[in-house]
Amino acid sequence: MLMESMAEQRSSSGILQKEIESQSTKEAEEILGQAEREARRILENARKEAEKIRAEILRKAEVQAEGIRRKILSSVHLEMKNQALRAQEELLSRIFRDVIKKLDAFRQTKGYGEYLKKFVIEGILALDTDKIRILSGDVEKKCLNNAMVTQIKKDVKKQTGRTVSLTVAEQVLPESGVVMVSADERILFDNRFSTRMRRLRNTLRLEAIKRVMG
Repeated sequence: MLMESMAEQRSSSGILQKEIESQSTKEAEEILGQAEREARRILENARKEAEKIRAEILRKAEVQAEGIRRKILSSVHLEMKNQALRAQEELLSRIFRDVIKKLDAFRQTKGYGEYLKKFVIEGILALDTDKIRILSGDVEKKCLNNAMVTQIKKDVKKQTGRTVSLTVAEQVLPESGVVMVSADERILFDNRFSTRMRRLRNTLRLEAIKRVMG
């Protein structure tokens, strides 16, 4: 009887041990399974977070690249405009040098007298005073004889009804054209060739800037 009882106890212990081992194995497998699932979840979250960070870095890089691209394009456009303006300025300089040469040559022709009359009358109308002194270049001084001055007075009288007193100064300007001065010397009208060219050049330069700069 004792032997049988001991055999039964050993059998029961074996069964219990197996159950414990089986239960332990299941628990271990479940723990491992949970651990694997948790690991996969963490890895997936990390992957998504990394993807978000990557996308944000790429977005910022694209924004920065676009900003750099725009700055480069802006610099290129500005340089192109500056080059265009420099080319315009060189062209204007060349044109005005040619114009001045032609005007200097024109001063030596007979037709220059009529042209000079227009210069003087333009100054008279600009000053709007009755007593005017005319400063002139050497060629202009020779043209402004008594006959021409008388004719200019008549033309002004005919155009405006004004009677003006004109005096040709003894002083000779070192360049071509005329300068009209009021008797009290408070106002003057500069109609020298260089001044007329400068006024015209400024006008043309502004027009060029508007066209180039848009």
